[in-house]
Amino acid sequence: MSVVYLISFSIFYVVDPYWIDLQIENKVGYLQMHLEQQYPEVPWVIAKQLITFKR
Repeated sequence: MSVVYLISFSIFYVVDPYWIDLQIENKVGYLQMHLEQQYPEVPWVIAKQLITFKR
């Protein structure tokens, strides 16, 4: 039972970041289409901002 729990826990933490990135890319695409339809005269650029933490 603990082996199954450990494997499922590991899979979740390996797959989850990629799943979140995929969802963000999809939502940015929908947002881009919406903005271009609502405000066609305004050029829209959505950039990915990298956040780093320093100690």
